[in-house]
Amino acid sequence: MFGREPTLPVDFLLVQTEQLPLTQMGDPVDQWLISHSETLQMAQRKAGETLKRQAALRKHQFDKRAEEKPIEIGSSVYVKSHHRGRCKIGDELEASVYKVLSRPDNGSVYVIQLADGSGPQKTVQRREIRPCPTQQTLDHSLPSISLGHGFEEVEDFPPPHVTPVRYVPDSSDDSSISSSDEDCHQLRRSHRITKGQHSNLYNIPRSARC
Repeated sequence: MFGREPTLPVDFLLVQTEQLPLTQMGDPVDQWLISHSETLQMAQRKAGETLKRQAALRKHQFDKRAEEKPIEIGSSVYVKSHHRGRCKIGDELEASVYKVLSRPDNGSVYVIQLADGSGPQKTVQRREIRPCPTQQTLDHSLPSISLGHGFEEVEDFPPPHVTPVRYVPDSSDDSSISSSDEDCHQLRRSHRITKGQHSNLYNIPRSARC
C-alpha cells in the first residue's frame, strides 16, 4: 500500500529469509524450518504450562467445597442411564439394582455387578452411581396413655365414622317450612329459558352485527 510492504504479526513468527545476512543464510529453506520448529515448540511448551497452571487453580477452588461420600462395599446402587438420542423425559437412573463389589485403591472408581450376581462386572466412576434409598418401617401404633386410677389403658383411638346427614324439609308440614325459612338459606335458581347454555361455546368468530 502506497509502495510499502506492511509488517504483519505473522512476519514475526515466520522470519523472512531476506532479512538475514548473507553469511548466516546458507540454505533459506533449512533455516526457515529450524526457526519455525523452534517457535512452534516454544509456543506448545508455553501453552502446556498455562493449561497446567489454570487446571491446578480450578482444582484448588473446587476442593474447597467438595465432600467425599464413599459407598460401602456390598451396598445396593443405581447406575446412571445414558440414553441415545433425545431424552428430555427419560429416566436419569437405570431400573436395575447393582451391588458394589470393590473399590480399587480407595479411589473414585467402583466395581459393580447386578444384585442377583448375573451379568459381567463393570468399573464405573463415583458420579455414575447413586445409593439405593433405605426402606424405613414406620410404627403407626400410638403409645399407651395412662388415664389414672380407675381407667383402663387405651392403645389406639380409631377415628369415628360419621355419616353426613342432609336435612330435607317435609313439604306436607307447613309448620316445619315456616320455622326453617328463618334458619336455612335456600339457593337461588335461575328461571331463564337459556340457563346452562353458552352463547358461543366454541368461540366461533362472528360479525359485529350479531
